[in-house]
Amino acid sequence: MKKYWKIIVVLIITVITVGTYYIRSSFASRTVPEFEVKKISGDEKELQDLVIHGDYNVNDILYSFKILNGKTMNINYDSIISEIVELPSQFETIMKEYKNFLRQKVLNPGNFYEDKAWLAYAEYQIENTFSGMTNKNEFLIEVLDKKTNETVAFEVAMPDGENYYTININDVQLMNGKVKVLTNNYSEDSSEEAHLYVFDIKEKKLIRDDVILKSSKEAENGNWTSFSINNGSLSLKPSEYALFLLQRVQEEMNENTKEVEAKILASECYVYNFEKEVLEKINNEEPGVVDAASLHNSTVFLQNQIDNRLEVVPYDIETGTWREKILFNVPQTSENTDNDDLHAEPFITVLNGKIYIINAIDDGYSLFIGDLSTGQSLYEGKIVAKHKKINQYNDKTYFKLIEPKS
Repeated sequence: MKKYWKIIVVLIITVITVGTYYIRSSFASRTVPEFEVKKISGDEKELQDLVIHGDYNVNDILYSFKILNGKTMNINYDSIISEIVELPSQFETIMKEYKNFLRQKVLNPGNFYEDKAWLAYAEYQIENTFSGMTNKNEFLIEVLDKKTNETVAFEVAMPDGENYYTININDVQLMNGKVKVLTNNYSEDSSEEAHLYVFDIKEKKLIRDDVILKSSKEAENGNWTSFSINNGSLSLKPSEYALFLLQRVQEEMNENTKEVEAKILASECYVYNFEKEVLEKINNEEPGVVDAASLHNSTVFLQNQIDNRLEVVPYDIETGTWREKILFNVPQTSENTDNDDLHAEPFITVLNGKIYIINAIDDGYSLFIGDLSTGQSLYEGKIVAKHKKINQYNDKTYFKLIEPKS
């Protein structure tokens, strides 16, 4: 009997996995609505091969979904594998050609780099003992030469790793035989640092650890600074730059709701040059608060929404010049849709010279697509939930990524 214990364990796990899948699939089919984009104006070709990623939260259970060509796909889970691990569309081609390289890796675009000749991967590994002490604190670097199909892999101990309780990788670049890894390092005192770790592929070692930017929290007056990198957008494509938006925030009590709210006091934008390894501040012609900022190639787009208008100011990194301000008329965010501030914030992203904006409105979500070169509206529509149960008052929908179908 003892020699069959491994088989029995595998069978038990398989039964539990399959059972869980069908239970959740059945529950999802009755609980999760289907989403559809209804056209208001513009060209419906703008939705062709466009994938909108979102999460639907009901009763504290989170379901991921995709909207492709204006209609929901895989909301009821296409397969057990897609339920367990949802493969980002950026990896679909890589999975077909370099499946072995992707084995046992975190399939997060920010951890990868790909061009015509190379495929690189970086991972921060940490393991804790039962006593809570860390016994593994290191980087894993792996680089594939597509031409020779040879792989170089090595592990490097993390310098001063005990000073951080977690490290997130935001971007990986490969330049001149070196892998450059951009990270967020978080300390126990709530401070945050952006680091660039530079690894020499031939020597298989870490040659530099640079602190690029720091944020801090001043507990005495409720003020703190925080920053985002590339507007939270992750990509495995080569990039010359990284964008930092640093915001100074103050906590204030809302007398009406009796809840603490965060108010942005000031904003600063920085551009990091991966080749030169230099951080430069963007001197805004109109200093003040910036709601969001996006990076596309060598252009930064600063964004502010005022009532039903989105103001976009392009900045050319290479020439150091500001372009003419662009104004888009977009539906105003509903104030009555939800009490969750994050839920009410618009989702904004820049992709292939176009700006995509999703706003919460009273009866759904508005979708706006604008041309950043002309300032013209290309498409306006409404994202509506079909077959939604009326009594689901505690449900929330979050949009997190827009990308072309690979």
